[in-house]
Amino acid sequence: MVICTCLYCRQKLVSVNGVLQPGCEVSRTTRSNHERKPRRESISTSSAPKEKDKVEKEEVKSKSKAKATEISLPTSLIIQLCCTLVVWLNVKAGVSRDISNKILRSLQFIIFTILQLITVGIQSSLGIHVAFPKIKIPGDVRTAYKYSLGSSEKLKIIRTACCPTCYTMYPQPIPWCCKWKESIRAKPCNTELWRKQQFGKTMKWVPKTLYNTQCLDSWLHFFLSRRIIVEALDTTFFHTPAAFGADMHDIHDSPAWKDLHTFLQQSRYNLVFGLYIDWFQAYGNKIAGKKVSVGLICLYCLNLPPHLRYKPENVFVVGLIPPYSEPDTTTISHILDPMVLKVLEYQAPGKSVQTHRHPEGVPVQVRIVPYIADLPASRKGAGFVSIKGNLLCSFCKCLTAEIEILDLNRWATRTGAEVRQQAQTWLEEGTKSGREALVTKNGVRWTSLHHLPDWDPVRHHILGFMHNWLEGVLAHQLRTLWGIGRDQKNSEKLDEIDAEETFTDMDVSDSADEAEELQREIEEYEVLAAGIGAMPLGSDGDITPRGSPAPAPMEVDVRDYDGDGEDEDPDDGPYIPGENDRAWQEITRPTWVNGPPTNLGEKVHGKLKAEEFLTIFSDFFPLIIPEFWWPGANALEKMQLKSFYDLVASTNIVASFKTSNSEAEAYTSHYKDYRQSIQHLYPDFASKPNHHFAMHNEWQLKYWGPLPSLSEFPGERMNGLLQKIKTNRHRYDLAYTMLQKLILRCSTLAALHDNIWQHQLLNPIALDSTEMASIQAKSPPVQTHEYAALQDYLLFTGCAYRTYTDIPHPEFALVLPPIADRPREINVNDHTYSCYSSHIGNSAIQFCNPKTQRMETGSIHLILQMPLQGFMRTFLFVYGHAALTPAEEQLTPYPTHPRFMTKVVGAIFSDTVFIIEPQHIITHLTTFKRPAGTFGISREILLVCWALNRGRK
Repeated sequence: MVICTCLYCRQKLVSVNGVLQPGCEVSRTTRSNHERKPRRESISTSSAPKEKDKVEKEEVKSKSKAKATEISLPTSLIIQLCCTLVVWLNVKAGVSRDISNKILRSLQFIIFTILQLITVGIQSSLGIHVAFPKIKIPGDVRTAYKYSLGSSEKLKIIRTACCPTCYTMYPQPIPWCCKWKESIRAKPCNTELWRKQQFGKTMKWVPKTLYNTQCLDSWLHFFLSRRIIVEALDTTFFHTPAAFGADMHDIHDSPAWKDLHTFLQQSRYNLVFGLYIDWFQAYGNKIAGKKVSVGLICLYCLNLPPHLRYKPENVFVVGLIPPYSEPDTTTISHILDPMVLKVLEYQAPGKSVQTHRHPEGVPVQVRIVPYIADLPASRKGAGFVSIKGNLLCSFCKCLTAEIEILDLNRWATRTGAEVRQQAQTWLEEGTKSGREALVTKNGVRWTSLHHLPDWDPVRHHILGFMHNWLEGVLAHQLRTLWGIGRDQKNSEKLDEIDAEETFTDMDVSDSADEAEELQREIEEYEVLAAGIGAMPLGSDGDITPRGSPAPAPMEVDVRDYDGDGEDEDPDDGPYIPGENDRAWQEITRPTWVNGPPTNLGEKVHGKLKAEEFLTIFSDFFPLIIPEFWWPGANALEKMQLKSFYDLVASTNIVASFKTSNSEAEAYTSHYKDYRQSIQHLYPDFASKPNHHFAMHNEWQLKYWGPLPSLSEFPGERMNGLLQKIKTNRHRYDLAYTMLQKLILRCSTLAALHDNIWQHQLLNPIALDSTEMASIQAKSPPVQTHEYAALQDYLLFTGCAYRTYTDIPHPEFALVLPPIADRPREINVNDHTYSCYSSHIGNSAIQFCNPKTQRMETGSIHLILQMPLQGFMRTFLFVYGHAALTPAEEQLTPYPTHPRFMTKVVGAIFSDTVFIIEPQHIITHLTTFKRPAGTFGISREILLVCWALNRGRK
């Protein structure tokens, strides 16, 4: 094949060594015919008089063209940019194919018109004939994919026929029916594997179900050919892990990563992946009664730093499970088999892959280590029984009947070798009844992941922080124990308890003789409640004794937040946030934090997201609830406050992006106290399996480091991306369409992001004198006291700037300009920080005082920006919060409950003004203003909470 550049072929584009050029790839004979065609036409028409005139006219035109000055343009680059724009609109902004095609045609018309106008303008004004090359932009977005910046031709999708019932894979040739048997003596599946589908006017037989997977070989080549990825792998390769017992900020500091040290130090291209599996509704909520569930399987490269690890363009989407029935605990292995077999190809000594630095290829090894999923998916993929089984835990051998026990030493710990042996025994068992007996005995089934020699089914099984803690433990506290959004079943149960505890008039008269006995029981109960914190946990292995039930949450007294009302009944139950509270609206928060629903407490407030559970318990409740359980509290209310504090403390530890061995042990201490307290406060509500699973978080924190770094949140975001992809809602092609468009989107984002990060011109190092003069010309003057304070701050930092009025200035002297820009807000790390007058929530911050290195809180009142020494500097004037007196502080519950991460300050700002820069900001605050008299303090106060930091700084 050769390249033809004749009059007709040059209107097309052909890729030569990755560069688009005018021409078309044809055979040598075709090119010869194209070259001779104009000659034959001129010879055959020269005899006719009319044709002779045409030839003369063509010669005149050719002469005029010959005189025209040809101007070269980067045609291929223009086409690539136009195609990239339209592809981005199609895959990222959700523009339809029809609209995308119209945009392509519009761009073609705009470019043609611009070139014509330039030609006419030059010819009329300068008298110069110019000729521009023709630019042919594709008219269809599907063709534009090939020419776009993020062309995904290298990424391949493999479509394999599978059984829609058991998901057994069938490469060519495909039988008529599925022949898989669950065991040697079981009956075959016998599901038909073919169906008829109409193509135009004809009917054809096609496979009934296709399993769509992405080729690992092509993805690794795409992944490692990017410069930003290779440089990130270098950073991890040379990373020095934290010392034993020190703070851990990511998995790279954890003992789990140190266990892989030998494997990782062999080569920077030895990659460790985390496996994520989850199902999602393809149509979101139900549409016309349709509920279609699609499964996502993806791998995260844990060698990447956290800021790159979970970006969609850096995630390998293994495949999408077809939207039919979900595979069960046995057939899930059929889905995982293709991935496992492909990963095994990258075992030592590895497989050669072309990279950015090694186009000739370099050996790459791949391991799958942590398995991340929600509870049902984790049980299926890891080969453990569901939580309804007798052996419900994948970490220990706890029985369902022993779920209330708080002593982990009561149960033997599972080991990876033991579980693998039990799974192998299950696989070798030839009968279904025998397998069921083994499952009942051991709680283990076979899974394809056991084929991976380096995968440990116990140590490498991650307890999902999102589903276990946020949507498990916290949701149970909010909905079941407190009754906010409680389901019908638990509401009826509580109504029965309330009915049993309601006294009639006859009951009251009959009980008068028993008043003295009841008083003695109350005193004994208060003694028991006061000593609950000192009780040994799980003593003698017995279940914690249960006390009387706490008052029903529906009978709580909703207090007046204005502080004007009186407490008519001091004996009412403990405060629970109710539907009439106005506290949610009065709490200030930054704009990037989603607050709880305004109708929280009503049964119709809908389902809360996992992130909302965390925000409510960590950032909102600590500002509200302690007020109602602190001043003059009885023994029951003190127990309620202690229980709530232990829950918040455990939440802040497990949700932090920084942890250590001491923090993990503190978590266990608080969590055991919390579980012991709810067993006394709510004896009619049994613990859930999530409560027991959370007992193993201490080991998870010590071994894996911060759990949010290995949570389900990134996978849920991938589910959201897939849900937003527009499809034709045909089940047969649904998974394929989603996977294809996701790959196109990721390849486009990778090309755009990589080029932006590598383009140094977009991030100038310093401002030149012209830019500095332009900025200063638009800036207003700085007030005298602001100028003096700023000069004092700069002097403290070691920059001795002279006052602009101290003239004459020595040569090369640093002079502080008297003008500065005064923006109302700035953006730092995707968070907006505003002045107090612009947005109260965005102005409240916790920061590091640069002069004392102490953590302070306050509110931004002024932002100044000015160019100094060629760089744009930003200065924030922060009014600090006024501290309470020691006597006032002792009236509040927060000094004795430090893990609320909350303190009380005066409502009026102090006279101290701090000048800081953006790098000194720690986090935003949530604040709650309270009237005089709160906590017995005679002035207005402000409650500030800094839990939004979550250990990031």
